[in-house]
Amino acid sequence: MTSIGGGRGGSAPEIDAPACDHKSWGTSFRSLSATDWERVENISANVRQVGRMMKTEALRLVTGEAKCTAHKLHINTTNYVALCGDWKLDVKAETIPSKLTGDALKRGGTKKKINAKKPCVKEAMDKRARALDVEKIKSTPPGSCPRWDCVDARPDAYVVAFRLWLNKNRKGKGNTSEHIDKIVSAQQLMKLLSHEPLVLQDIQSDIANCTEDLSFVDALEVVGRNENLLHAPSFSSSRVPLTLYEEQRAVAESVLACMEERMSLLRHESQQELPTLLLRFCTPPSTGKSSAAAYLGAMIEFYSREIRKSAQQALRRAVPYVVYECYSENVRFDVAKMCVAAAIPFAIFSDCLASPSHSCYAQRRPRKKPPPVAPNAKIAYSLELLEQCDNTPVVLVCDPMSAIYFLNSRWEHQSKSVGDVLLLDEPTDKISDTITADHASILQNAAAVTVLMSATCPQFRMLSATISHLQNRFGSNVRLQSVESKRITSPCTVVDAHGNVYAPHRVFRGHCSELRDILMQHLHLKRLYSPRAVLQLVHDIPRSENAAIELVRKLPVSLACSADALREVALDILGVCTPSLELWGDISQSYVVPSPSRLCTTDAHLLPGVSFILSDDEHTVQEVSLTPLSSLGEKLDKHIQYHAQARARVESGRVHEDKGKTDNNSKEDRLSRQRELESFKTAAALPPLWPPWLCVNTKEHMKHFADMRLCETKMTQQIPLVPDDVLYHSCETLVVGLLCGFCTLHSAHGDKALALASQNLAENKSFSFLNGGRSSVYGVNLPCDRVILLFNNSCVSPEEIVQCLGRCGRTGKFSKAEAMFASSALLEYVFAVNTLPDATTTCTIDRLIASNLS
Repeated sequence: MTSIGGGRGGSAPEIDAPACDHKSWGTSFRSLSATDWERVENISANVRQVGRMMKTEALRLVTGEAKCTAHKLHINTTNYVALCGDWKLDVKAETIPSKLTGDALKRGGTKKKINAKKPCVKEAMDKRARALDVEKIKSTPPGSCPRWDCVDARPDAYVVAFRLWLNKNRKGKGNTSEHIDKIVSAQQLMKLLSHEPLVLQDIQSDIANCTEDLSFVDALEVVGRNENLLHAPSFSSSRVPLTLYEEQRAVAESVLACMEERMSLLRHESQQELPTLLLRFCTPPSTGKSSAAAYLGAMIEFYSREIRKSAQQALRRAVPYVVYECYSENVRFDVAKMCVAAAIPFAIFSDCLASPSHSCYAQRRPRKKPPPVAPNAKIAYSLELLEQCDNTPVVLVCDPMSAIYFLNSRWEHQSKSVGDVLLLDEPTDKISDTITADHASILQNAAAVTVLMSATCPQFRMLSATISHLQNRFGSNVRLQSVESKRITSPCTVVDAHGNVYAPHRVFRGHCSELRDILMQHLHLKRLYSPRAVLQLVHDIPRSENAAIELVRKLPVSLACSADALREVALDILGVCTPSLELWGDISQSYVVPSPSRLCTTDAHLLPGVSFILSDDEHTVQEVSLTPLSSLGEKLDKHIQYHAQARARVESGRVHEDKGKTDNNSKEDRLSRQRELESFKTAAALPPLWPPWLCVNTKEHMKHFADMRLCETKMTQQIPLVPDDVLYHSCETLVVGLLCGFCTLHSAHGDKALALASQNLAENKSFSFLNGGRSSVYGVNLPCDRVILLFNNSCVSPEEIVQCLGRCGRTGKFSKAEAMFASSALLEYVFAVNTLPDATTTCTIDRLIASNLS
């Protein structure tokens, strides 16, 4: 592709042709059909809740309201103390106030409601409320954590019922997992009671009594076997309103400040240079980059209403867009789903043609003219289509080619008007040279506000050519800002094919002091100290390390009940060990590598849940993995034929049954017809479309290929419900893979219906295996329990390792986040010092921009 970056005073040059054939990445350039839009808008209730929260927070930001604070439970101290006395619970008597506190007055009633001259009225009301609380506490099932609705959302009674649960069966080691569950639940509840020192002291005292017979190592062993206790305790603050990530709000505040300053200068027709913002949003994978697009879109939507109120007609028409670009079609659909959840009008750009969402129209979609052929003409056609919408789209979800041509067509709008907001997802990915060249072209046509989003986002000193180009394009007022996140969402454990744990200290070939320094610098490696890895570290401490042994002996049990605390414990242990101590060993003989040929058969029961396979060639992996399973059954056409015949018999029976209901026959005829229909329904019961024993990790599959006593029956699968249009019209090999629970994310056929159906099923964890190649390393936000890396260590970069380890996350109550490698050499490559991401090297995309400008 030719250089397309126009200067400040020049005109936008024409573009010759796209840099690559994007169809090779599974992108279909036809417009979305009605069925496709139905699948885009098919989102879960949890996603809709997140979308509503983002729109509310965006309104707060634009209007200047205070951000949503953490939810708190307000306790009526007097009522709480009285209830504790009724149930003989210990209370810190020296801290009991002599009268109602301010929070208690808010809950118990103000002075206007209770007449101070009539204390009998207040006493009667308190007695009645206390009697109600006692009845609610009695209704709580004994021996189980009280549900929120059991106490009718009365905080005083709920805390008392919760303390009764904490103090029940608190002695002995037989119920260690129950004790851990109580501690984690209490820690969750204490977050809501941070402003209630009396209640906090009582709960902390109960925790101490519950764990007085436990040691840190005993608790850690239980947590290592049941990691779900840390992430799915009996008490969950799910009723607490969702809050926005701090880094997402920081990005939105920076973007809004730049847009407001540009608007202020334009309103006053100032001769000053308009500010331009280049922002680094560095956050771990799957921690809010795609959802940030919806949040910024909601913010721009509210801000555009303020722009339209401006007196100048030119500014009233200068509506900014949020241009989100990503090469992955799955990620673009994920962003579109988040926009649907946030009720934001948006459009999907594919091959420079826009498809506005249903929310852009008040009634039916108008009939469109045939689109032109040239890319620049397509962009002009799409912009005209967007202007004709009843609700102008705010977010434009674009593929690389559409983003290049769209930004090139609006280069004057960026420098002389309000400008747009460009969200460039994974700008430094190394999928291919053509994708990197496309991202360089996008940065050459950067918007007035450009946000680079990646876990491995380069430092500004590595983008010298890019910054120099922006200064030549927009002026010297180019502002550089960084927003970095240090959050670790969940722990991750390195395992082999047999489930053996490999903690970082067993893999890293160096001293403990060097390992500690590396873990403090790289979050993706620090995350690998999961509870199971910390337990392995505790067992591997040599007897000669007295300081480390003494440290472990004095650790409180509560530290074993928090993943964040356990990571800090691991750093502390490595810090007190002898600096020259080495704990690594030769793992080349002990590490059991996964075999693709047995993944779907004999080894499947060892991998419960959802496994994400990343490799150099996903089609070869699919063929090797599915052939031993699919060869055992008949072809798909035969199963479809059997299923169609059974369906026809059932439908004919239903017609016969309906006809029988309308006939006015005798009682004997009706009884005989009823007996015939019952026998007919039994004989013609509709069988499953695909044999259950051919679907990975169903109960029938486990009985056929494994010993059920060794299987995790809590995480069994069902046959995925593949839509009929995909079942009958898509590639047979891929459809058979879906029915077997093996989903290949990217297809060379460009089947958009198959891609959308696969993504919707994958979001609901309907597959046992998600199969992706290099194109799936960056930005795939699908839930999975483990990542299986089948790369060659000589062909994978450190940045790709960071992205791959960020793909796995917790997907349910019984899941465990794990990472599995194709060889021990690849695992050792992850911890090699000379292969870690280095911020001092130059950036490939910056070198391309420098060469294009020269």
